[in-house]
Amino acid sequence: MTLTIGMIVKNEEKYLRCCLDALLPVLRQVDSELIIADTGSTDKTAEIATEFTDQVFSFDWCDDFSAARNATLQRAHGEWFMAVDADEFFEDTSALICFFNSGDYKNYNMATFIQRSITKAGSRVYNDLNVLRLAKRTSEIHYIRAVHEQFNIVQGPIKCLQLFAYHYGYLVSENKEVIERKKKRNMQILLSELAKNPCKAVNYHYLFQLYFMDGQYTEALKCCKTGLQYAKEANGMRQFVFYKNIALIYYCMKEYDHALRIIDTYFSARENPLAFDLEMYCLQGHAFFDSSDFKAAIDAFEAYIKFYNEYKQGFHHGSEILIYTENSSNPLAFRDAVFKLASAYLKESDFPSAKHYAGMIAISDWSADDAYISKRLTLEMDIMNSTLDFSTLPELYRQVSERSRKVLEELIEKSIKKAQCREHILTEFAKADLEASNYTCLMTLRYRFQFCNTDGFTHKEIENFIHSVTVWKPLYADAVYIALRIGSDINLLSQKIDPYDLDVYLFNSPFLHFDDLPQVICDLSQALPAQLPGKLSLSLQIWLSFLYLWALGSGKLSEADVVPLFYAYAQLSAEYIRGVFQGWLITGQNAHLIPKLIRVGYYCSAALQEIDLTQCRNHLRAVVQLYPPLAGVSGIMLGAIYNKQHEGKSKHDPSELEKYATIIKNNIRRFIVSNQLERAEETLLSYEELCPDDAEIADLKMLLK
Repeated sequence: MTLTIGMIVKNEEKYLRCCLDALLPVLRQVDSELIIADTGSTDKTAEIATEFTDQVFSFDWCDDFSAARNATLQRAHGEWFMAVDADEFFEDTSALICFFNSGDYKNYNMATFIQRSITKAGSRVYNDLNVLRLAKRTSEIHYIRAVHEQFNIVQGPIKCLQLFAYHYGYLVSENKEVIERKKKRNMQILLSELAKNPCKAVNYHYLFQLYFMDGQYTEALKCCKTGLQYAKEANGMRQFVFYKNIALIYYCMKEYDHALRIIDTYFSARENPLAFDLEMYCLQGHAFFDSSDFKAAIDAFEAYIKFYNEYKQGFHHGSEILIYTENSSNPLAFRDAVFKLASAYLKESDFPSAKHYAGMIAISDWSADDAYISKRLTLEMDIMNSTLDFSTLPELYRQVSERSRKVLEELIEKSIKKAQCREHILTEFAKADLEASNYTCLMTLRYRFQFCNTDGFTHKEIENFIHSVTVWKPLYADAVYIALRIGSDINLLSQKIDPYDLDVYLFNSPFLHFDDLPQVICDLSQALPAQLPGKLSLSLQIWLSFLYLWALGSGKLSEADVVPLFYAYAQLSAEYIRGVFQGWLITGQNAHLIPKLIRVGYYCSAALQEIDLTQCRNHLRAVVQLYPPLAGVSGIMLGAIYNKQHEGKSKHDPSELEKYATIIKNNIRRFIVSNQLERAEETLLSYEELCPDDAEIADLKMLLK
C-alpha cells in the first residue's frame, strides 16, 4: 500500500463530511487507506467517519496530540503517512494524486502541502503555511510535542506540493466558542510543556500566538523576547520569526519607532534574503506610512512588491518556509500595501505613480468590501482632483457595483462643487457612452444647461427627467434648480417633492451647485401675477410658500428682494391657511394648533396686517422663535412696515448718512424681533448719541419695552 491518511477527531461533525468528501478522489485513485482516531466525540463525528472507512478507533485523550497521532501512525500500512485535520478541506487533490501515481514520491523522504487558514469569511483573506505533513514511514519516525505536534526528524529531500488545504478551524465568525475552547486547551498544554522545558524557543512562539489572538500584547511581547533569547542561543532560524513577531506587536501597539528599529535589527542579523523579508518589508511600509514618513514608506512598499512577485514565482523558498506563516502573501495584504503605496505617492504629489499603483488592483475584485471600495474611490477621486484629469472617471463609474456607485456619486458631487473640476467632470460624462440611469441623465442635464447654448435647452428635457424619476432624493437638487430657473411646470415639481423636504433638496443640500437659487426663487415670485395665489391648488400654495420661506431664510437676498418676497410668502400662506383651517382655528389664541412651519406664515401675514407697530413686533418675534433663520428678515420687515406707515413724510432722496442710519435702525429692529434686547439697547444708545434728533428713536424705544 502506498499511502495512509491519518486523522484525529473530536466533535467535528460540522466540517468532517466536507473534509472526507474532498479526500475521496485520493482514496479511490491512489492505493491508500484512511485511519481515524476519535478522542471522545459526543456528536455524530464517529458515525460520519465510519461512512468513509472501517478503520475508526477510540483513543483516550491525554492532553497530548503527538500521542494520538502516533496511535494512527502505528496502525498504518502505507509506505507514506499523511496527517490531515478534520477542519481542512482540499479543493483540488490532483497534485497529491499525481505525486503518488507518477512515482515521484520515490524521489523524496518528506512532502509539504500549503495550509491556507481562512481568518475571515471569504477565501481572499487568509494566511499560508507550508506544513510538513507527509513522510516516508520508517521505524524511526514518529510525532513529538504535546501540542502543535510534528515529526521527530526532518529528512530531505522534501517535496513542496502545490496542494492547498483550506483551514476553517479559526474562522472566528463561525467558530467563536470552539476557538475559545481550543485556545484554553492549548494554553494549558503549552504552559505544562514550558514548565518541563523552559528553554524550548518554539513553545514561546505558540504561546505568543495565543496571547496575540486575544490582544494581550504585553504578554505576547514577553513571550517573544524570551523566545528570541533562546533562539539566538541555538543560532536557529526561529530567531527571525521572533523578530517578525516583535515588530508586529509594536506595530499593533502603534509604537512605530520600536517596530522600525526591530525591523532594522532583523535585516542586519540575517545574512541573505529570507522568506521572512516579505513580512518585514510589508510591515516596514505600514509603519512608515502610519507615522507619516511617506518617502520611506514608498521605498519599503516598493521593496515589498518586488519581493512579493519574486516569492510568487518560487524564489526565496528556503527551509524557513516550514516555520513561516505567510501573512503578507495573500491578496488582501497585497491590496492594502498597494493602496498605501498609491496614497503615499499622492501625498508626495507624484500623481502618475499614484495613478499607476491605484490601478494595479482591479476594483471589481473587491466589490463586496465596502470599506475598501469607499477608500479606493476616495483615492481615485483625490488623484483626479489633483491632476484635473477625469478621463478615467466614466470607466470607473461603469466598473463599480450599483451599491458602490452611491459612494462614487457622493464623491463626484463634492468635486463638482469646485469650479475648476465641474466642467471637466461633466464633459467626460457627456462624452462617455454610459448606460442611462437617473444619475447619468442628471449629469447630461447639468452639462447641457451650464456649458451648452441654453437657447437649445428645452422645457421638455427637464420635464422628461422629472417624469422619469420615481424616487426623488436630494441628489437631484440641481434638476430642481434648473426647472425653476427655466420656468418649467411647477405643478410637476410639487407632485414629486414633499414641500417639507424642500430645504433638504435645496437649501441644506450638498448636491446643489448653484449659489443664486434664492434669487431665482425671488424672480419666480415676482413673475407670478399678484392675483394668482387664490387660483392655485392648495398643494401648490403650500409648496410655493415653503419654497419662498427657505429662500427668505437663506440670508443671500438683498433687502430690496426680501420685502417683495416676504409679501408674496405671507399672501400665499394666508390663502393656504384660509383654505385648509376653520375660522376658529386661525384666531390668535388658537394659532398654536397650526403646524409649526405653516404657523410661521400665519404670523408673517398677521404682521403685515397689523397697524400697531408693537403688535407687529410681537408677531415677528413669534416668527423668529418658530424659525430663527428669519431673524434678519424680520428686522428688515419691521423697518419696512414702519417706513410704509410713515410714507410721504420725507420727499428728498436719502443721503449716505441717512442710508447708514437706516441700516443701523434695521439692525436694532432685527435684534428686537430676535429677542436680543441687550444688543438692541446698546446699539440704540450708541445711535442716539450720534443722531439724537431722529424721530424714530422714540418708536424704537417703545418697541424695546
